[in-house]
Parts: sequence; C-alpha cells; structure tokens
Amino acid sequence: CQKTAFFTVIRDAESLQKYLENAGAWMPLLYILLQYLQVVVLPIPGIVSTVAGVALFGSFWAMIYSLIGIVLGSLTAFLIG
Repeated sequence: CQKTAFFTVIRDAESLQKYLENAGAWMPLLYILLQYLQVVVLPIPGIVSTVAGVALFGSFWAMIYSLIGIVLGSLTAFLIG
C-alpha cells in the first residue's frame, strides 16, 4: 500500500519540477538529495531528474547540483560495497 504519491511524482519531469518548486529556498538541497538517492536507494529515472533540474536551475546549476549529489551517492555506494 502506497501512502504517498512520491513514486508517481518522480516518474514525470513536470510533476517533479512542481514538487521541487514547493520546497522554496530548500529546492537546490532537495535536488541534490534526490540525485544522491538516485544513486544509493531510489529507482529514480535519470532523465526525469535531469530535465526537471535544467528547467528549474538552468543547465549550468543543474549540472553542478547533479554532480554534487551523484558524487556523494557514488562515494556512499563505494563505502557500502
């Protein structure tokens, strides 16, 4: 039984963009966290988060935020392994 619609939100770039916009000033940190979780835990499609990030932050900042989250996630996965 699914109690939240989060997995529905992360399947669509437009829904993810609206979800992140609701975070206000925390939006970049939430995006980095999503990118981190994409590597470590959640089955988030990469193209969805990338499209939403570019729409929200522009290509440069989306790349920087993605890089931070993905590198931290990769380090965590390496340490777990």
